[in-house]
Amino acid sequence: MKRYIGYIIESAEARTEDFLKNRVTSPESDFFGGLPDDILNVKPTVYGIATATAVYLCRDSRFYGDGELYRAICCALDFAAANQRPSGRFDYPVCNFDSAPDTAFCFKRLFDTYVLAEKYKDEADTAVLREKCLEILHLAAEGISRGGFHTPNHRWAIASALCGASNLFSDDAEFSRSLRKRADEYLAEGIDCDADGEYSERSSGNYSAVVNRAIIGIYEATGDTSYLDYVFRNLDMLLCFIERDGVIFTENSTRQDKGARIYADKYFYQYLYAATSPFVSSELARKFDSAAHKIISDCKKRGDLAPDCLHFLMARDNMLSHEFEGCGYLPSYRRFFGESGILRVMNEKYSLTVMRGSSAFLHFSVGDLKIAAKIGESLCEVRNFIPQTAECRDGGCAVEAHVKSWYYAPRGVPTDPRDNSERERIISSSLETRVFVTEHEDGIELHISTRGLDRVPLRFEICVPSGTRLENETVSFSANPSGRMILRSGYLDMTYGGHTVRLKDGFCEHEFKGHYSGEESDGGKFTIFCNAYTPVDKTISLTVIK
Repeated sequence: MKRYIGYIIESAEARTEDFLKNRVTSPESDFFGGLPDDILNVKPTVYGIATATAVYLCRDSRFYGDGELYRAICCALDFAAANQRPSGRFDYPVCNFDSAPDTAFCFKRLFDTYVLAEKYKDEADTAVLREKCLEILHLAAEGISRGGFHTPNHRWAIASALCGASNLFSDDAEFSRSLRKRADEYLAEGIDCDADGEYSERSSGNYSAVVNRAIIGIYEATGDTSYLDYVFRNLDMLLCFIERDGVIFTENSTRQDKGARIYADKYFYQYLYAATSPFVSSELARKFDSAAHKIISDCKKRGDLAPDCLHFLMARDNMLSHEFEGCGYLPSYRRFFGESGILRVMNEKYSLTVMRGSSAFLHFSVGDLKIAAKIGESLCEVRNFIPQTAECRDGGCAVEAHVKSWYYAPRGVPTDPRDNSERERIISSSLETRVFVTEHEDGIELHISTRGLDRVPLRFEICVPSGTRLENETVSFSANPSGRMILRSGYLDMTYGGHTVRLKDGFCEHEFKGHYSGEESDGGKFTIFCNAYTPVDKTISLTVIK
C-alpha cells in the first residue's frame, strides 16, 4: 500500500477542495449540498464530511490540522442538522422523503467520521466535531429505527446503522436495546445472498458494493464472523464478472446499473479489507490481494481519482500497512452460477456470457467489440425468446424457453369486457425454443432449434455497436445507429476497436420485422438478422479473427 498512500491522500484532498467550493451563504448555515440541478440534498455534504475529516486528521495531508477546514466541517454538520427532519430522517429529494434508508446511508458516513475523530482526538482538535456528529447520529438512529425500506440493499444499510448505533449509544441501555431489537428484526429475514455469492438485486456495478459495506458494518458491530462469509462469497463471485479491461459485466443487473460501463473501483477497499481479514482463507486472501492491487493500479494509470476510502483505511491500521503480493484479476475462468442461471467464460481471446431470464441471452466480447444475441419470436404476448432454464451439459450451455399460444374463452355470463382475470384460457399450441452454445478456442457455435408450433417467423438477432465496420466479399460499410440488415447466407466480418469477429452461416426465409407493438429498443445498436420459420434447426458461429 505504501506506493499508493500518497495517491489516495491527494485524491481525498481534491475531493475536499470540491467540498469547500460548494460553500454558499444560507440562512441555516454556510453549506449547501445539491444535485446538478441544485435540488437541496444533504447526502453529498455528509459524504464530503467524512473525506474532509480524513485529510484534516492525516499527518501526510496538506490539510492536516487546517483550522479553516475544521470550521468548514463543523459548518457542514450544522447544515446537515438544519436539514434533518424532526423525525431524525433526511430527504433524498430525487424520490425519497423522510427516508430511513437514505438516512442510514448518511448515518454510516457520519458514524465513520465520528469513529475517525475519536481515534485521532489526541492528535488534533475534534471535540466540537464529535459533539455535532453525536447529536445528528442520535436523532438519526431514532428515525431509522421507526422507518422502513424499499429495496433489498436498504434493509442491510438500515440494519448496519442500527447495530452501530446500538453500540455507540450503549450508555443509554434502553435506547441501545431498542435499536438492536429493531436491527434483529431485519437480520432475522436472512441475507439475500445465494450460494454463488450473488445478492438478489444482481447489481455488481453498484448495490452489491453497498450491501458488502453494510454487512461489514454488521460484522464489526456484532462480532459475528458468519456475516463476513457473504462478503467473501460476493467478492469471489465478482472476480468472474470483471472483463479483461477491468469493466464489470452488468447486463444481468435488475437495477439502474444494467448495461453501464463501470470499473471495479468501489470494491478496492472491500477487496483490501477481505485480503487483510484474519477470517479469510489463504487462497481467497491471495485472490483478493491481487484484485485490490489491480484496481488501484489501473485507477492510477487511467488518471482517475483514487477510490474515496481514506476515512475507511485510516480507521483500520492493518489496511494501511498491508503490502501487496500480487496484481491482477483472474487470467481466465469458466464458471456456471446455477442459482442465477449464468455462465461466465473468459479466455485469452474472448469473454462469453449466457444467461437465463433475459432477452439478450448471450454476450460475446472481444475488447471493445461487444456483441449481444437475441431471438425475436412474436407469439401471443411474447416478443422475444427469454430463456426459462439454463444448464451446462454435454460440453456446452443450453438455454430453453417454452411458450404457449392462448386465447380467452367466453364466460357465458354478463362480464366486464376489461376484466379477463377469471376467464379460462384456451391453449391452442406451444413452442419450445432451444439454443445450445458450444465454446471453441477461437469462438463459439450456436445451434438454434425449435419444437412444436410451425410457421412462426423467428429472427435471430446479432447486435453490434454503432460504428462497427461490416464487411464480406461483396459489401463494406459502417453500422449506423439503430440500423439493421439481414445476412441471407455466407459470412460477415464485424470490426470495432481493432478487433474482428466473423459471423458465419447466415440464413433468410422471411423478412418479417417484428410485431407492431411491444418491441424492445435496440439502444442505438446495429442489428444483423438471420431469419427462419419454425421448425428451426440452424447453426451459426462467431469466430475471433483478430
